Amino acid sequence: MQKFGSYFRSSIFTRLIITFLLVTFPLYVLAVSIYTWAVDTVKSELSNSAKLQVNYYLGNMEKDIDRIRNLQFDFMFDDDLNQIAALPESMDDVEKVKSLRRIQKKLISIRDSNSSIEETGVYIPSIHKSVFSYGVNELISPQLNGLNSDLGSSSAKLIVHPHEINLFTKKVNKTGSPTFVTVVKLSAEKLENQLKSFVDRVDSGLFMTDDSGSMYLNTAAGTGMAQLIKGHESESGRSGRLLDDYDFVVNHTDGNKYIVIGTHSEKLGFSLFKYIPEKVIFETVERYKIWFWFFTFCAFLLIIIYSYMTYRLIKRPLNKLIRSFRRVEEGDLDMKIEHDYKDEFNFLYMRFNFMVSRLKHMMEQVYLQKILNQRSELKLLQSQINPHFLYNSFFILYNMVENEDNENAKIFTRQLGAYLQYVTRNTFDEVSLANEVNHARNYAEIQARRYRKRIKLAFHSLPKEYGDRIVPRLILQPIIENAFEHGLSNKTEDGMVRIDFMSDSRFIVVSVEDNGEELTEEGLSQLKNKLQIHDGESELTGMVNVHRRLQLKYGDESGLVVSRGKMGGLFVEIKLCIAEGPICTDY
Repeated sequence: MQKFGSYFRSSIFTRLIITFLLVTFPLYVLAVSIYTWAVDTVKSELSNSAKLQVNYYLGNMEKDIDRIRNLQFDFMFDDDLNQIAALPESMDDVEKVKSLRRIQKKLISIRDSNSSIEETGVYIPSIHKSVFSYGVNELISPQLNGLNSDLGSSSAKLIVHPHEINLFTKKVNKTGSPTFVTVVKLSAEKLENQLKSFVDRVDSGLFMTDDSGSMYLNTAAGTGMAQLIKGHESESGRSGRLLDDYDFVVNHTDGNKYIVIGTHSEKLGFSLFKYIPEKVIFETVERYKIWFWFFTFCAFLLIIIYSYMTYRLIKRPLNKLIRSFRRVEEGDLDMKIEHDYKDEFNFLYMRFNFMVSRLKHMMEQVYLQKILNQRSELKLLQSQINPHFLYNSFFILYNMVENEDNENAKIFTRQLGAYLQYVTRNTFDEVSLANEVNHARNYAEIQARRYRKRIKLAFHSLPKEYGDRIVPRLILQPIIENAFEHGLSNKTEDGMVRIDFMSDSRFIVVSVEDNGEELTEEGLSQLKNKLQIHDGESELTGMVNVHRRLQLKYGDESGLVVSRGKMGGLFVEIKLCIAEGPICTDY
């Protein structure tokens, strides 16, 4: 148990699987409970559903008949109808015709208000006319007598015939004779079609009848269910009017048992039954059982799939990452890990590769920077003890003193002291750009005094806004020294060294140009090749040293760029990054 607990705490994969099982187990228990509950309640649910259906239909039928009755009662107060029925003598023939047309239009409106209405009409004894939605007819005495017989003393009555349902209303005068009688005929065929729209299964059906048994509406002709239901009622002692609610089983001649659910409307005197094969209920239960075992199989399959996908998508990539970290710990900085999907592990792998690459680059950078600094210090030491430079500088100073050129002697002494102080002070590897330019200016002016008869110096001013930029030490003097010592070494007159400053949004560029005549295309090409070589074993001249140190600090876009200048000599651009952030670096 202790071993398992230790493994559980040390393995994310194990914890994920166990957590998934703990989450799914209550769901499975819930599914079992739902299945048990569903099996127990499916019969009552089907019965209740059928009950609601028959109640809904019969209730809608009651509402439709109530709406039709209301339309009839509203029609009884129609001005045209009452005037032509009660006071026909007050109207001429033209007015009577117009009034009858208006009455016909209103009857058409009532007929079209409900899809179950087949015909609407009104009988007007005073003018011996019957008006229907299809036209106006003569009213004969036997018709009127038949209506009086059917209606009796009732002012409104529902009369059922085998193929239609009639809604009558009548208005009587002071003598008791009918002033007019309205009738709405409901089509049994249309009602039966409406019933069929409520049947949801081929082997189920609806059956409706009135209390007198004069009308039967059945959605499944030929099944004999109407006779079976009526026979069951007779056997149960329910002959005559069918009672309120039913829930019984009848045996059909086809060998199937049917569950019968019904309801009765006291208002209409109708009973409505729905019959469903008993096997439907058991089929539903069987389907529940099949679905339960299918759910069990799916749950087991889901656990397997989840375990496999968790291993594939999480554990295996994590193991790969852990092995890679161990290889890095062992010193392997050349490895890279790949991932086939664009997910979070792809991002982790990319950052891991970037980290390893950056780590390798930084180690190489520190190593190369150390070598360059050592070589730079060696070059600096050589420059400090260069006997020719010291000899020439003191010889110039001697001549100034001998000629009593005290002002120039003071300036030269200050320049020489500042130069020696700068090159011998090794406390900092980086200085401000203003200090580096001032040192280069001192050096250039000292050299200009030395070669004053054949070389001129044009040293422009550094823009003040860039003076505080921190740069590596001794990046400008070696370039100027190269111009004096190599570019113009054979120039006997009119030599020129020009130092200028340019800038844009990314770089400040210090340019050093001479008008020497010794630069060949081959020599320029060799110099460019030396600046492009990045191995640590190549010979480092002063210019290459400066170029490598600038690239190590600012990135590959910085450094030296050499070309042939407009004056014919070497044109060197020293590119220093001035933008903030990684815009000037490649890493």
